[in-house]
Amino acid sequence: MSFNEETLWIGLFYLFCLINCLSTTIYKYFHVNQMIACRDGKTYPINSFHYSFRNEASLLVMNSTLEVTEDIQGPLKHSVILHRCTMDYSSCEYFNELVQDDICPSFDEPTFMGAFLETNEKKLKCPVKIGTYRFTNIKWNFSRILTAPAENYRWNTKTIIEQVKNQRIVYCVAGKVRFNRSRSRKVL
Repeated sequence: MSFNEETLWIGLFYLFCLINCLSTTIYKYFHVNQMIACRDGKTYPINSFHYSFRNEASLLVMNSTLEVTEDIQGPLKHSVILHRCTMDYSSCEYFNELVQDDICPSFDEPTFMGAFLETNEKKLKCPVKIGTYRFTNIKWNFSRILTAPAENYRWNTKTIIEQVKNQRIVYCVAGKVRFNRSRSRKVL
C-alpha cells in the first residue's frame, strides 16, 4: 500500500475533525429576549420590573422587583400561555398552557416555585401583602426543559395570576424567549 500526498491530507483532515468534535461541548440554554407588563391597557395590583437575566449552564439567573399595591387574597391560579413562533416572529401559533390551580401552597413548599420564592429578602405568601419584593440572583433550573427540541422556534409567553374567587387578573407579564445552543471548546 502506498500513500500519496492526497491520502495523507485526507487522513489529517479526518483526524482534525475527530479531535475538534471530541474537544467541543454543546450547551443548550434558555434565553429571555424581553419581559414586559402585558400591553392590554389595564393596571394590575401586582407589577414586576427591573428585570435582568443571565445564563449559567442550564440555570437562568434572574433579578427582578415585584411591587404589590393591595393585599391579594388566595387562592391564586397561575397560568403560563405559550405561543410557538417562527424565528423572525412573523407568525405565531398557540402551543400550550401550563396551569396551576392554586399557587399559594407552593409558597411554602421546597419545590421549583417554593425554592425560588424562599431566596427573596421578604417572604412572599398568601395572602400577598402590600409591599416591594426584591428577587436577587434567583436561579431557575431549566435542565429538564432544555431537552425539548425547541431551538428552531421563538416563543411568546404570557404569565397570568388570577384570583380564583372573583376571576380577577392580579398580575400579567409577557415575554419573548428562545432556546440557544453554544459550543465550548475543551483544552486538550
